[in-house]
Amino acid sequence: MKISKLFTPRFPVTFWLFFATAGCSLLVLIRVYLCRKVLPDGEGIFALFGTGSLPYAFLVWNLFLAWIPYLAASQVMQLRRRNWLTMAPWLLLWLAFLPNAPYIITDLVHLHPVQYVPLWFDASLLFASAFTGLMLGLYSLVMVRQALLTKISNFWANFFVFSTITLSGFGIWIGRFLRWNSWDIVTRPDDLIVDLAENLTSRHGFMQAFGTTALLSCIMLTGYGCIVGTSQIRNE
Repeated sequence: MKISKLFTPRFPVTFWLFFATAGCSLLVLIRVYLCRKVLPDGEGIFALFGTGSLPYAFLVWNLFLAWIPYLAASQVMQLRRRNWLTMAPWLLLWLAFLPNAPYIITDLVHLHPVQYVPLWFDASLLFASAFTGLMLGLYSLVMVRQALLTKISNFWANFFVFSTITLSGFGIWIGRFLRWNSWDIVTRPDDLIVDLAENLTSRHGFMQAFGTTALLSCIMLTGYGCIVGTSQIRNE
């Protein structure tokens, strides 16, 4: 197979996102191998899982969560000709888990020098994972907008996109600083509301929420604009 065929519609964006996710997972495994030197003589490499020497293993889980909104958006796209009641559960699932995709950007806070692992390797691993998560979120946003255009006007579809991006930025703040998960919306809604009220009524909490939401929303909006702009160039 010619390399050029990889860049044709036969290999859609899902292929490349899966390829990127697999690559990030491989980098995590390489990091596990590099950390083997922290083990005493005679200990197998799997003993690392009990030593706390795998601070980046969580990236695999975070990438898994980032795939949920992408897959949910794919379902919304497939059901776009159906009624709202059929699409609604997938839309809600997509909206609840969307912040998990760009959330990986904030995992860059874990970057620091460690023994036996080059700093450039960790930086590359975190960047690759953050980029993959961001692309999963942005392409899911593109799919949902395309699906909504079959039911609402272009103005309201764009309004929905901008509103969702802002909510995602806010959701990232909730996850990074308040340490809540997407499923807590269903499992612990009362505790979540109380915690939000306590933090947003304090000056520090409000400014932190505002700054995080604004910054991450701008990053998502810029990325979304680049994807949409690229598709327009391709269609000209």
